[in-house]
This record gives sequence, C-alpha cells and structure tokens, in this order.
Amino acid sequence: MYYYINSAGQQAGPIAADQLAANGVTGETLVWKAGMSQWTKAAQVAELQSFFAPQPQQPSYQPQNQAYRPQNQAYQPQNQGYQPQNQAYQPQTQSYQPQNMGGVQKKPDNNMVLAVVSTICCCLPLGAYSIYCAAQVDGAFRGGKYDDAVEWSEKAKKWAIWSIVLGLIGNIIYMFTYGAGVLSQL
Repeated sequence: MYYYINSAGQQAGPIAADQLAANGVTGETLVWKAGMSQWTKAAQVAELQSFFAPQPQQPSYQPQNQAYRPQNQAYQPQNQGYQPQNQAYQPQTQSYQPQNMGGVQKKPDNNMVLAVVSTICCCLPLGAYSIYCAAQVDGAFRGGKYDDAVEWSEKAKKWAIWSIVLGLIGNIIYMFTYGAGVLSQL
C-alpha cells in the first residue's frame, strides 16, 4: 500500500499500486510505502514503472495526396511545384461589376420584338435563332456577364435583320413568279 502527496500538497493514502493513476498520481508525484527510505517520484520506483512508463505515441493516420484538409488547414496540393503557404481556400464569387467608369451599366436591348416579328412575317428558321439569342440576353446580364449580354443582343438583332431581308427577297421572287404565271394565263 502506497501513500502519495496529492495536488494540494497533502499526504493521502494508503492505496494499492494499481489505483494510483486513478487517483491522479502521475510519474512526477511523490510516493512512499513501508520499507522505503524516503519519498520518491512514482516513475522512479521500480515496482511502479510499468504504471507510469511513457506510452509510445501512436502515429495518427494522415491520408496522402488528398486535396481536402479538415480543421481549417490550408490547402497544399501534393506533388506540384507551387505550394501556397498559410492560405485557406477562399471560393471565388462572381459579382456584377459595371464595365464603364460612369456608373451602373444599362441592360442591353434584347431585341425580342424584332426577333418575333421577323419570325412570324419573314423567315422562320433565322427568326427562331434570333428569338433564342434574344432570350439569352437577360440571363447573361443578371449573371453579371455584361459583355456576353451585349454579344447575344447583337446576334439577336443581326439574325432578325437577316430573316427580314431573306423574307423580303423570297416574297419578291414569289410575286414575280406568281405574277408571271397569272399574266401567261391571260
């Protein structure tokens, strides 16, 4: 049975050797039992060394070559030349930035009316593509892609005009051929 000096600096015990650790005794705690000449650190008593011997550290599992590192660790890609130091991953968000220095950009005209009229009155295939382009303008503008919105707007206008031109040419050809057919019957 051992006596020990507790954390308050007072003598405690007696307790069995296998109960020392459960009562807060560490390898640095002074212990004594009958037959010992003086108080000694528990880790230095031969009979107690198995209870207070330093435990070997178990290596923790560290996965290799994985991009995700939990616990707010910085992303460090494996086997690459560039290794960022102390930089946590920050997702990039795209926000609308006006393209001119004068202030907020005005949404470009989607030319939808022109596209629909050219489809109904003139040339269906080219007019349908013009409607498709006109429909893309608003989505690109709301997504902060002003240059793309302008490009879709210009395409919608261009294909609507081509639809009108080809429709007029087709109508003129039709009138001449129909008119020639009517005149030949007279």
